[in-house]
Amino acid sequence: MTDDESGFGDEISSMLRHRAHRHPDHPDPVGITREHLRHAGARRRKASLSGVAVAAVMVTGGVVWGTRTPAGNQGTSGGPGVVVNGVSSPSGTATPTPPRSLPSSPPASSQSTGSAPTSAQSTEPNDGSVVHGCDPTATPVMTAKNFAWPARGPLAADAALTSALLQRATSLTGGRNAKLAYAGENAALRIAVVFVDPPNDDVCGPGLRAVVFHGPKGSGADQLSAQIGPGFYSPQSGFLWAQRTPDGAFTLLLVEAPTVRTLKAGGTLGTKSATARPPVATPDGSLLTTYAPGTNVPATFDFTDPGTGRQGSNPVTFTLTAPTAQALATTLNLDPATISPTPETDHLGIAFRITNGPRFSLTATDPAPGAENVYWTEIH
Repeated sequence: MTDDESGFGDEISSMLRHRAHRHPDHPDPVGITREHLRHAGARRRKASLSGVAVAAVMVTGGVVWGTRTPAGNQGTSGGPGVVVNGVSSPSGTATPTPPRSLPSSPPASSQSTGSAPTSAQSTEPNDGSVVHGCDPTATPVMTAKNFAWPARGPLAADAALTSALLQRATSLTGGRNAKLAYAGENAALRIAVVFVDPPNDDVCGPGLRAVVFHGPKGSGADQLSAQIGPGFYSPQSGFLWAQRTPDGAFTLLLVEAPTVRTLKAGGTLGTKSATARPPVATPDGSLLTTYAPGTNVPATFDFTDPGTGRQGSNPVTFTLTAPTAQALATTLNLDPATISPTPETDHLGIAFRITNGPRFSLTATDPAPGAENVYWTEIH
């Protein structure tokens, strides 16, 4: 082995150890880091074979795909108040981190509703996956700053509610560049999603955060419960959040590209069933729906974007209140005897396997005063 090869190996090992610090409670942090990178590589290869990948950086309308760009704050005001996503707030609220310059121009506000999709929404990423942290494979990183989709939901046009949600999200996270992705409610619940860039948003930072607000219909921004976890958006797979309520109902929110008009529901959550279901219409790429207690919930929502022909898939994941097989069984309406912990050799951290079904790994939400301490799942 040459000195150059040895140095490169040491550099990769160092980056793996640095990234592994994000899993301080895992028995094999380096192992799970390798596993995540392996999955990202597999998705990238699959995308490349299907002709979806791009070889160069594409910057359109302020959205960056295919490279890591520092996400500075270009939304501050010149007065005493704070401007977040174009909404001015009075003094005394949480102040975003001082701005840093970026070579690209800021995108149009994503608060407005009913606006036509920008050209950025048809820009193709290299694979639709995101890996944050010290990643030697240089996968793209989504940021709140570059989030150009318009805010959806019947409450997105409520300026007072929107301003309060953005300010509370930045206060909870200590972040910046807050963008509203969705605000709405159904017969029982009010739900909103805000994307925020963390204060440490360099290449080894924690990555985009999503703040999910939820509570009874009609609740004010300060009355809604909040969860903070990894944020994600992509033309191939939007942001999805779901939770089983105490009465057994299952509420699901999906925020997809605004040009999507039909979602193809399929399968049954917690199983490997591929049974097709009736398609679900969406006027703007978003879906807020509640399944009654005892109803089988779909396992996936697939789509074909009519404007671009792009295809995508959204596996249904959800929130758990405890990292236990019983909590998972309750959410999935399954017999706890059919659920067992995955072996450490799977390198999935806290994870469970369903007999004749998928595996679910659990990630604790970010600890913050005023935020819930729960777990967001990921399907494998």
